[in-house]
Amino acid sequence: AGVSWTASASTIYYISVGSYFSGGTTGNLQLNVTASPFTSSVAPTAITGTTTICNGSSTMLTVSGGSAGTGATAQWFTGSCGGTSAGTGNSITVSPTTTTTYYVRYAGTCNTTTCASVTVTVAQPPTTANAGTDQNVCATSATLAGNTPSIGTGSWSIISGAGGSVTTPTSPTSTFTGVAGTSYTLRWTISNAPCAASTDDVIIILTANPDRKSVV
Repeated sequence: AGVSWTASASTIYYISVGSYFSGGTTGNLQLNVTASPFTSSVAPTAITGTTTICNGSSTMLTVSGGSAGTGATAQWFTGSCGGTSAGTGNSITVSPTTTTTYYVRYAGTCNTTTCASVTVTVAQPPTTANAGTDQNVCATSATLAGNTPSIGTGSWSIISGAGGSVTTPTSPTSTFTGVAGTSYTLRWTISNAPCAASTDDVIIILTANPDRKSVV
């Protein structure tokens, strides 16, 4: 007849079985049974990884803290804890197109934990930079005509040509002042980190004024 029982964790059992061997003698068969312990999961405390990305990029998120119990795995969600599945395992790679909050928990044989969460912020690439048209003016200053960016912050920089300055570096319609008779290359840059910046160059030639001659 079969015998069954519920084993306790970390316990050794000894089972004696009477049986008849050759020659009509009896003996004992001893069986050692070790019950494997079952452990509960402890809730994760954080999620690590890059949390600001550019649209079109990806980031790896990794569960941190807590512990996985018997038969447990890390479950990932968006929307809420237990919401829309985003994958399983200690790490997942995600590529959201808009700012998204991710949740992770442990679920196993003994229990399902609460979630840790992190928000991945998605930046949009800047608009295409336009520094305006090249200029050749008979003066020591010129009005720059870049386009106002709809995303990111714009700034001017002098790439070549000495002795020049931009009066308001963040304005696309800044006034550039230089030295007469000098050619300059100026760059208009639109940034929206961590996305790659968009740049465009413009050439400004400040032609020297001819000397005036008196008429006799």
